[in-house]
Parts: sequence; C-alpha cells; structure tokens
Amino acid sequence: MAKHFLLLNLIAAVSFCCVVIAFEPSPLQDFCVADPASPAKVNGLACKDPKSVEAEDFFFSGLHLAGNTSNTFGSKVTPVNVAQIPGLNTLGISLVRVDYAPWGINPPHTHPRATEILTVLEGSLQVGFVTSNPENRLITKVLKKGDVFVFPIGLVHYQRNVGYGNAVAVAALSSQNPAKVNGLACKDPKSVEAEDFFFSGLHLSGNTSNTFGSKVTPVNVAQIPGLNTLGISLVRVDYAPWGINPPHTHPRATEILTVLEGSLQVGFVTSNPENRLITKVLKKGDTFVFPIGLVHYQRNVGYGNAVAVAALSSQNPGVISIANAVFGSEPAIATNVLAKAFQVEDTVVAQTQSKF
Repeated sequence: MAKHFLLLNLIAAVSFCCVVIAFEPSPLQDFCVADPASPAKVNGLACKDPKSVEAEDFFFSGLHLAGNTSNTFGSKVTPVNVAQIPGLNTLGISLVRVDYAPWGINPPHTHPRATEILTVLEGSLQVGFVTSNPENRLITKVLKKGDVFVFPIGLVHYQRNVGYGNAVAVAALSSQNPAKVNGLACKDPKSVEAEDFFFSGLHLSGNTSNTFGSKVTPVNVAQIPGLNTLGISLVRVDYAPWGINPPHTHPRATEILTVLEGSLQVGFVTSNPENRLITKVLKKGDTFVFPIGLVHYQRNVGYGNAVAVAALSSQNPGVISIANAVFGSEPAIATNVLAKAFQVEDTVVAQTQSKF
C-alpha cells in the first residue's frame, strides 16, 4: 500500500512539474548549440553535432565596447543572444548592453517572450513600465550606479538617461516563471460546486457605442473561478460597422479567434527588426491565430455588425492596449520621452495624451 501511495505522489509531482514548465520546456540535453546552416525548422535553431561543439560556441567578446549613440534616440542596444552565442540555443536567457547619450532614451517597447532584469553600470536612468489594462499604471523610478530594476514579461517599458553624462546598463532577459503563487489561492475542494465552472451571458451583444466601436466581453478567472491554474479563457468581441479592437498585446497568452458574424480585417506585427504586418480578411467561420505577446488588432470591414469569439491560452491573459499604455498611463510618461520616441513635437504628444 505504501508503495502505491509513493507511486501516486511521484506521478502527481511529475504532472505538476510538467504543468509548471509548459510555457518553456526544459532542455532535453546538456546543450543544443545552434546550427544556423541547418534547414531544419524547430522552436529555436537546429542543434549542432555535440562532438563538434567547442568553447567558442559559448563565448562572445565585445560587451566592454561603448555603443554608438549618435542616432535619433540617443541610445544603442548591443545584444548577446543566440545570434552571437550559438550555445545559448534552448537555454532561455540572453544579455544586452545599453548605452545612452545624455538625455538619450531606450524608447517604449516590450519583450513578448522575456522578463528583463537591468542594472546600471554608469550614470543615472529613469526607468518605468506600464501595467496592463484597465489600470495602465506607470511604475517608475530613478536608478543610480549599481541599482537593479525588473521589467515583467510583455509589459511596455523604457529607460531614459537623466544625467548630463553618458550612461550604461546591462540587462539579462529570460522567461522564468515568478516564484510565487502563479494565479489565485485554491478554494477548499469540498466546497467546490458547478457554479464555480459556469458563466452565463456570452450570447448577449456588447455595447459598441464608444470611441473604438467595439466591446470585449471577457470570460476569465474573474468570471469563472474554476479556471484558476487551467491556462485558458474566452472572450466575445462585438464590432460596430468599421469598429476596431485597437492594437494591443496579451503578455501571457496566444489567442485563437473565430468570426461568428460579419467580416474582419485582422493582423499582427512581428518582432524587431522586421516589424512585418501579417494581415488577412476573415469571414464567418474563419479562424486566425495571434502569437503570444505580439501586437495585433481587428477591424470590422463590413457595413453591418460583426461578432467574434476568441480563446486565450491563459486563465488571465492580460491586455496591453498600446495607445492606452503609452499615452494614458498614470502617472503619465514624460512628454519629452514620447516626443523623442515618436519623433514628433511635444505639443503633439500632449494633445494625444489629453485624449486618454
């Protein structure tokens, strides 16, 4: 009996482990040094023959060299990722050096697949990130030499040199899960009932009489407590004629959307440096996928109302509306930071911020 109990506990532990690391599977070998020449397509790069691996595959030199900040933003990011160190392939971590001219900025951006932890080597930096909708709260602080700051995965963030000399920072990027309860505390199983797994109302049309002409009705862990830890949720989106679900990201979920009524133009933008728009017009019954963390949108291209339902691969996917996060944060991101980022006059930024 004791052996059976031990076996059950072992199975439970293994199962729990697999759930926890489902977002980023552990490597299946000591290393998988990237082989860029291989035609194989995998989630990363194909592995080099381990017998031909050498120290150079895990090495990069040059991070002591200052980056050229004579550009529009007054900053330069020097990456050290799998492109520079093939041995990083599958290991889930990378590094960057960021140089800032006086009052230079690393403009608002996100990392869809990584949390960033940054330390200042020289100078003083004002840093900040914006929380998800609906708060869009700016968390900001001035850092000095030796200070460390974390930018959570997928959230819009930036840095600005607030000194009169050059500044330098080094940041590591990773996709490790936080070491806390990743969700909500569990209800006593004995008191669980059917209502904990139920929601009614997704047949009702959302009110689209707003600026964007759209309404998102979520069904996540806030509406169905039983979704906690289960990694999935649902939304209904209603669109008035030519209404939009404006550019946004989900920092914790991939989205798969199907059109129930009408026609939608949908699209997402790939990561830097390509920033390529992948777009298509969908009709009733069509399905489209928006990869985790990427900026995406939908627009009703018909003269009647449109309706879509989407599933998301998180119980609480989060929403970062780009315009709201950048121009409507509380407190506001400094006007001169945004003016430099978008290459417009301060007055244009102030006028835009006034709309949020």
